Amino acid sequence: MTSLLVLSALLTGCSRCDSLIDLGFDGEKHCAVGKVRLSTNVGVEGVQRNALGTLSVVPMATWITEPGPRSSVPVARAFPGEVKVSVRLEGSDLPVVLTAMERKGEAWVGRLTLPDVPDGDHVLVVDVDAGFDRTTARVSLALYEPALVHVLTDRPLYRPGEDVNLRSLVLARANQVPLGDRPGRWSIRSPDGVEVLDEPARAEAWGVAATSLPLDPEAPQGTWQATYRSGSDTDTVSFDVRPFELPKTTATASATRPWAGSRDPVAIEGSARYRSGAPIADAPFTATLRSSGQWPLPLAWREPVKGRTGPDGSFEVDWGPVPDDIRDVVELEAYVVVEEEGGERPTASAGLVLSEHTIRAAALTELGEALASGLNNRAYIRVMQPDGTPLANTDVTVRNPWKPTQKAWTARADADGVVSIQVDPGDPVTLVTEPMPVRRPPAPPPAAEDTPSVLQITGAFDRPLTLVEQRVIPVVEAAVARCQLAQTGAQQVSAWARVVGGRSTFTGSTADTPTGACVADALKGVSWPEKGPETYTLRVSLPKSLRPSLDPDTRTTSGDGDAVQGLVANRLGQARACMRPGVGEDGAEAFQLHWLVVKGSRNVTVDVADSGEHGLDASTAACVSRAYQGLAFPEPVEETAIGVTRLQLDVPALPGVPKPPPPPPATTQDGFELTVAVARDGVPVGSTPLRFDIGSMPPVRVRVTPPVVTAGEVVTVELLRSGDMKIELPEKLALKQHGKVVMEAELDGNKAVFDVPADTDGFYDVSFMASAARLFVQRPDHLSLTLTPDRTTYRPGETARITVRTLAGDAGRQAAVGLVGVDAGLGQLMPLPGPDAYGRVTVRAKSREPAFGAFDATSLLMGRIRGENARQAAVLRITEVPSDRYERRPVGGMAIVAPNQTEALDAAFALAWAATVERVHAWERGAAESEKLDYPRMRTFWEQALRDLRQAGTPAEDAYGRELALRWLPPSYLDQLDPRAVVGDKTRLPEDLVGWRNWVTSEVTDG
Repeated sequence: MTSLLVLSALLTGCSRCDSLIDLGFDGEKHCAVGKVRLSTNVGVEGVQRNALGTLSVVPMATWITEPGPRSSVPVARAFPGEVKVSVRLEGSDLPVVLTAMERKGEAWVGRLTLPDVPDGDHVLVVDVDAGFDRTTARVSLALYEPALVHVLTDRPLYRPGEDVNLRSLVLARANQVPLGDRPGRWSIRSPDGVEVLDEPARAEAWGVAATSLPLDPEAPQGTWQATYRSGSDTDTVSFDVRPFELPKTTATASATRPWAGSRDPVAIEGSARYRSGAPIADAPFTATLRSSGQWPLPLAWREPVKGRTGPDGSFEVDWGPVPDDIRDVVELEAYVVVEEEGGERPTASAGLVLSEHTIRAAALTELGEALASGLNNRAYIRVMQPDGTPLANTDVTVRNPWKPTQKAWTARADADGVVSIQVDPGDPVTLVTEPMPVRRPPAPPPAAEDTPSVLQITGAFDRPLTLVEQRVIPVVEAAVARCQLAQTGAQQVSAWARVVGGRSTFTGSTADTPTGACVADALKGVSWPEKGPETYTLRVSLPKSLRPSLDPDTRTTSGDGDAVQGLVANRLGQARACMRPGVGEDGAEAFQLHWLVVKGSRNVTVDVADSGEHGLDASTAACVSRAYQGLAFPEPVEETAIGVTRLQLDVPALPGVPKPPPPPPATTQDGFELTVAVARDGVPVGSTPLRFDIGSMPPVRVRVTPPVVTAGEVVTVELLRSGDMKIELPEKLALKQHGKVVMEAELDGNKAVFDVPADTDGFYDVSFMASAARLFVQRPDHLSLTLTPDRTTYRPGETARITVRTLAGDAGRQAAVGLVGVDAGLGQLMPLPGPDAYGRVTVRAKSREPAFGAFDATSLLMGRIRGENARQAAVLRITEVPSDRYERRPVGGMAIVAPNQTEALDAAFALAWAATVERVHAWERGAAESEKLDYPRMRTFWEQALRDLRQAGTPAEDAYGRELALRWLPPSYLDQLDPRAVVGDKTRLPEDLVGWRNWVTSEVTDG
């Protein structure tokens, strides 16, 4: 290194100068005290096993100047010589390939290829030799295959003091093959967020790692979190910790029939038992029904049903027949709670399905659940029994009831009851949906109406009544009670009566109303005290009646209708007498009176039309109809009159009883309606309507045919255009998986043909513009598992042996199996993991909702969909496929290596301080008592210790080769050399002492 000059201090004018640094740009040479050291900045980018990455090294020359600050300059600027770089992987004998390093500005850059080492956290060791110094940098590189991590606990619930056992499984994201011998790390946190376990782990050959956590007897109760991390991939599960006892009892229930139609019985049966198998006999139970749909339960079904179990622990509950007003398909849940004598309450539930029709149909199209008018639509229709059982391998006929002459579409259902048809729905129609039935609570018992009261009765000339005459007051009140029905509100009526011999000979009222006439008529039957003639004046209060009233509204075709309406109004009281308070549909048009009166006649002919929507029972309606018969005028009419009077029911609200809301109206919506009929072997099974929303086709659609294939088959991708928009089709289409183009094919017209590779499976997607379609390549041999115990029953303490068999198709295949056994009673306290537990992380395709509510990505991947049409419908519902690439991700890192001044100072000072203290203590033991440890003597001891260390080959130097002179020691070190801190006998100190730091600063200039 020609520009590193070692000269004497006389050449620079510095008090001391060990080296001169020529920076090459300012024309000056900079003085370095001690050695010039090498600092290195190392960067690694885009490296991966068996792939090229970049290594960048920026060496820096670093030194200390006389005043003390550190200075540095890139080696490339001040030292034109070569820099040598070598690399290796720590702990590995496999070579790292590094191209020749090229100088680029201030850095030396080369291309780097790592060997195919196992997954893990590796360290790239970079040795740099700049001629005047060497450094070694260590760069951490996390080299991991993209993976899927799954964590499983042996139980979902633990007691404090028990052991939590955990297993993790790590699978390659690309093909879900177990990744063995791969490092990871466990972490468990308590409910309050405290990390109680943090330990490294390494997966076994099948990608499984295990750990356990003994819970403290005082462990916090609540939900804990367990995490396993391997590389950047992780999974977290939760488990609960709390005291619990396994239930000693259990109950089961089921519906007595798969589904029930109109007038079929709705019933369940079940049993309650101890876990030992003994029945819970003669125990009370309560059964309730719940519905989540819009169809209202009958009022009687809403009340709990109580009963007792039989001697064998069995029970049955029958809610009666399904009402005729059942709509569509209604799913109910029955809950049964048994009261065991020990205090436990085993609970059972059972699903109940009610249906208006004998079959059930659901549809799925490329537009969701809609059809486009005037276009050829592809629709998938699934036919089922009302309980969801598929009507497999049946003949399905689809018709448009709005176009009777249109040809029907027929198809054969697959093994899952699904057909695929092309449909022309015609033009949209207005679809009417009748409102759900209204369940009115039973009529309350007749309310006690307020009775009339006599406000005042006086004799002639306002004479007060005698005590004998006052006995007539309750008689009058009872007589005028019927007059409440002739009015719609409360009234006060004034009347009079001429009485002779205790009988009313003439009565009248000052109110010219039906109520006034009623009161006058009622007074005729009152018996008065027998005395001479008397004229009584009365004032009577009539409160409002709670009975329903009928408000007339007359429409006249010819003649005088007002006169007829007056006759009808006069019959209000008679009609109201037929009805009970609170009974009837308020606001309903209850009756129509079609009347006719002929010129010269007094009698009015009335025909009553009963609407049937008034909520009155048949006997009440008949009584009301009779009340309006026999209408007649006092005198013959002068002209013929004909018309209709509408009677609207007004039901007053009862005190303390809210008025029921009016029934909802029917709703209308534009859409399409088809009729789906099913037959098996020519015998009709049933039919049901099927409605669709109105949709619109996008400008272009992508369709894959068939959407479900096996590796090695051929698929066709079509671009289907709709509308008048001019769309230029591309020359090629690309089939992608995990966001990576797998293959391309040229378009022939609007079609492209792809040969699916023979060694592939999973989901693919192809897109154009804003439209996309999915392809599912199914595995030819799905992995399956069977568990077979050696016996069906075991006694406590016996050992059960279970045979586990894994199959790929029909052939045996080695596989990693997660086997967890728990007491089934634990499932009554917490949900237990099911057979799809791994699907939580392994199934990465998503659907907003499964096709027909049953077929999703998990069903496809597990091979549970048997029908070809059903598989196609399931793929149509896939809305998201994995887009992240599963290749090894390039990684990088950096490291900065610089002289560690703090570490060097600590080590050197410790040696020199120990040697100095030893000299001080030796002096104390041998020197005369008159000698004192003053500051110059302390300096001498320090410098003698430095000399001894230098001669022994272990000089006390800092990171830059400077011997530890008192004049530049940091204050914290200098304080440790204060004679007061070193001497053992403080009488050996001078009495006159100035500050040690101040003395060193002022007196020590060269050591």
